[in-house]
Amino acid sequence: MGKVPKVMIVGAGLGGLMLAILLERMDDVEYEIFERSTTLKPYGAGMIIGPNILPVFEQLGLLDEITRVSFPRKSMDIYKEDLTLISSMLQGYDGLLFSRPHLHKLLLSKVPPEKIKYGKKVLSVGQSEHGVLLRCSDKSVHEGDILVGADGAYSAVRQSMYERLLKEKKLPKIDTQSLNVGYTCMVGTTTPQDPEVYNVLKDDFSHFAVVIADDKPHSWTIITVPGNRIAWGIVIQMSPEEKDAAFRNSEWGPESLGATILQVEHHKVPYGGTLGDLINATPRELISKVYLEEKLFETWNHNRICLIGDGNEIDGLLE
Repeated sequence: MGKVPKVMIVGAGLGGLMLAILLERMDDVEYEIFERSTTLKPYGAGMIIGPNILPVFEQLGLLDEITRVSFPRKSMDIYKEDLTLISSMLQGYDGLLFSRPHLHKLLLSKVPPEKIKYGKKVLSVGQSEHGVLLRCSDKSVHEGDILVGADGAYSAVRQSMYERLLKEKKLPKIDTQSLNVGYTCMVGTTTPQDPEVYNVLKDDFSHFAVVIADDKPHSWTIITVPGNRIAWGIVIQMSPEEKDAAFRNSEWGPESLGATILQVEHHKVPYGGTLGDLINATPRELISKVYLEEKLFETWNHNRICLIGDGNEIDGLLE
């Protein structure tokens, strides 16, 4: 009675930072964020928030700020590989389209820096009726009352929690099965481009295009965002052999980009030029390649531990 509860958040992605902003507004809760990276880089491409979530940003006092770095979305255009228009899907309500790095930077700016602990790779978690323990690779141990895993598809918090539930025979069978990796995705956002080269950059709304390749396992999404920049994402369906050989990389990073770029750089973009042009206009260290996992977990909490997440980048591109 009378104790101020402490929440430990693992992961300084969108989900972890949004939770921190909510907790920042509560006087009777303490919290800390534990991030495995030593620095946070502005990875990512285009994202959209729709009218269903905009009231939350307004209530948190963030709506004006996110609006300033966003464009409204009017429609989504779908093309064949030769850029023949298949369909133009009009939207009933405008969403706000922006680059993921802008949203991440905004959320990060609202969390006091001293609340984020960097270089904290989680090895295991433990809990009792009195609290929860977090053990990190730097040999540090942290104590709290509630632990929230916001650390991605290969969450160390979830894995540790599931190991305990499995020993106690409380884990559903479906949660013991591996993630299904069917696609690889590469995303990025260009530096500012010349509106005379890309005329669509002159508009005060976002152009949103999806191109589906003919007889190839490729599709790509192109989105114009404020600042004369273009966000792009490329999805490639993996063959059974590639699935078997895939190294399951759970972190954003520029690893093994070369082979993927060679597969897609010649593809045309509806607004001019090729994917290769957009890739070359994007700082290589800010291009990300990840595997897209398909899995719906049933177990999201156990006693003092719960899981949240912001999904993967392609969700942000297409939702």
